[in-house]
Amino acid sequence: MARRQPSPFGGLWTDQANALDLIQGRLDLGWIGRRDAAMLRIFALEGMVELDRLYDREQVRNAALVVDQAFTGKFPDLLFGGASAVDAPEPWRPELTEQPVAALDPHMMSREIRTMLLDIKR
Repeated sequence: MARRQPSPFGGLWTDQANALDLIQGRLDLGWIGRRDAAMLRIFALEGMVELDRLYDREQVRNAALVVDQAFTGKFPDLLFGGASAVDAPEPWRPELTEQPVAALDPHMMSREIRTMLLDIKR
């Protein structure tokens, strides 16, 4: 059984103490492939992942536009996390652009980012 401890990265399912077990379960069920499982493990352990393939310019341009829009408040349900592990996620507000913050789960708000990051074929 997985040991419970607080995550330094926030409150996503990949931040749960049993995230590695959840990833393995998805792999065992055939819901994800080995490549996706490896990237999810890195994300769960380190809070970031390096994309391992090239994307076409249009895909990158579309995803970059969505990221820019996220930092203007276009997605009211999108939460942002601060640089500190103790900062609670919060909705966008203009003052956030002056702080080191990250958009949390932008793929949940954007088909363009979801398609790119989750390697969905068009």
